[in-house]
Amino acid sequence: GDVLLHALCDALLSASQEPDLGTLFPDNMQENKNRSSLDFLQEALRRMRQKKLKVLSADITLVGDRPKVMPHRERILENLRELLGTKSVGLKGKTSEGTLISGMACFAIVLLNGS
Repeated sequence: GDVLLHALCDALLSASQEPDLGTLFPDNMQENKNRSSLDFLQEALRRMRQKKLKVLSADITLVGDRPKVMPHRERILENLRELLGTKSVGLKGKTSEGTLISGMACFAIVLLNGS
């Protein structure tokens, strides 16, 4: 879940005109080692809400050969909808067709609205 949450955090921070995840939580600081990605997401959401913004929709694409996303898709979507406070969340899983040696990549786009 880290790659997905990190991409989502950066999308939220960028759309909120906030510093990126690496600036807010440098990986060379001891307190960020093994820290839950949910902590990062909560901070991104806090900053977004502080600016009176809310998530209208999110679209996320995971790229990788393993693990397969589809068997877990509905559970992931349910969790994301709850965390983001919107029913409009899309999640796609794509294979890399052998172009990734290992691991996963993730792309996230969010649409925010000011209240």
